[in-house]
Amino acid sequence: MSSTQGTPTQAEIVAQIIGTVSPAFTQSGIRIERLDLPETVCVLPFHSKHIRPGNTISGPTMMFLADFVMYTLVLALDNTQVMSVTQDLHMHFLARPAAQDLQAVGTVVKKGRRTVVMRVDIFSISPEGEKKLVAFATGTYALMA
Repeated sequence: MSSTQGTPTQAEIVAQIIGTVSPAFTQSGIRIERLDLPETVCVLPFHSKHIRPGNTISGPTMMFLADFVMYTLVLALDNTQVMSVTQDLHMHFLARPAAQDLQAVGTVVKKGRRTVVMRVDIFSISPEGEKKLVAFATGTYALMA
């Protein structure tokens, strides 16, 4: 992901910040695949610890992914906002995700002086690369002064 001059990309900078301030995110295996404001794409690799009864990925796992994507967007907008916090998060579960990788596409809807409103679409990704929309989230982060 590095540029040809050896300078870290925005995705690498944000990933490093997140790894420093919130190791739980990095320990989960989540990776930032693309970061090009106002959008980012992140992937949460499948792990058996994400499964709940019914052989499906748990709701809290998808909420964790959505929150990570939103935090990534906030830091991409301003990498000094490490103390920003989730103000609200609304999840809409659309389909039962299979026991496989999840891809999340996050978009900044509106950035204000004190808050950032975002949307995150979560897809179940089959081994063949087929995508199925399984949930979406909307949320707001409160920015610190």
